[in-house]
Amino acid sequence: MAASHEELRERLERSTDEAALGAYWEAAREAGRRDEAVAFLKSLYARRGGRAVWALLERACTGPEIAGVRPPEETRVGPELDAKLERRPFPSLLPGVLGFPFASGSAVYMLVVAGPLVMGTSMLQPFLGCVGLLVMAPLWGFLVSYLFDVVVQSAEGRVRAPRVLTVLWSDVSRLTFLTHFGRWLSATIASFIPLTIFLSAVLTEDPSAASRPILWGLAIAAGAAGLVHYPISLLLVVFGEWWHPFNVARGIRIIKRLGRDYAVVVGFFLATTAATIAFQVGAQAVAGDVHERQNVARLLSGWVTYAGYLMQMRALGLLCYIRRDAATT
Repeated sequence: MAASHEELRERLERSTDEAALGAYWEAAREAGRRDEAVAFLKSLYARRGGRAVWALLERACTGPEIAGVRPPEETRVGPELDAKLERRPFPSLLPGVLGFPFASGSAVYMLVVAGPLVMGTSMLQPFLGCVGLLVMAPLWGFLVSYLFDVVVQSAEGRVRAPRVLTVLWSDVSRLTFLTHFGRWLSATIASFIPLTIFLSAVLTEDPSAASRPILWGLAIAAGAAGLVHYPISLLLVVFGEWWHPFNVARGIRIIKRLGRDYAVVVGFFLATTAATIAFQVGAQAVAGDVHERQNVARLLSGWVTYAGYLMQMRALGLLCYIRRDAATT
């Protein structure tokens, strides 16, 4: 049984356990004790300091709630020295997102690495079947870990893209980045499993059956719902656990709270995904049946696909930066 927020608070009074910090915030919020939790965390930070406590305060609190609270002393290197974006209406930040994959050396490096990885896994998957998924997990886990870092640091308002070394050598990600592929997969399943079920029913149904148009309608509705739910699913796995996207009621509450800004994110996801698919189809059409051209098309498609992911994760993180309390409640 999960510990209550009172038990976790007592644990934090004894020692600043980073794992307990996030668990305490979630438990207190679920119990309707958000304001009490904010006061306790501010008190804890005032008594002990610590970057972990500050990071939680900065992520979970609104600007007025942490006004006057001094951040930890800056080190000589690290993301805490990076410039921060000016807070302004969320849609006005989206034009800058388009250049994000090319705005820093680390993002460009990840693009260069992503192309061959995506190409290689797409070529191996048909031959390896289910085993191919095991091959993809660590490779895509590395790519997804960086995408998750993009969301987290964008939610802090960082101008620069995350440093690649934080993916490989941070205390958190060094041992767990292999699981990030599974977290990304759970967000995808939570959003699109109804679509998969209805499409399977359509494909196995007799073409002349009277229920076929109904199944098509249900499949289209499930697909539309999945597209709307997908960004919030990603948000929930980045800042929560792998099973959080399956809490549909919580996702709906956050979507309603975000309102128009969330609609803008959904539109941005749809536009970038459509552009990526159009490029992939066009590249394969140009390549034709020539094997060498097909490999070049796969490589280019891998780069464009990952660039689209970087833009989407940047947009999702900036949404959290502008609407911090709504996106994390």
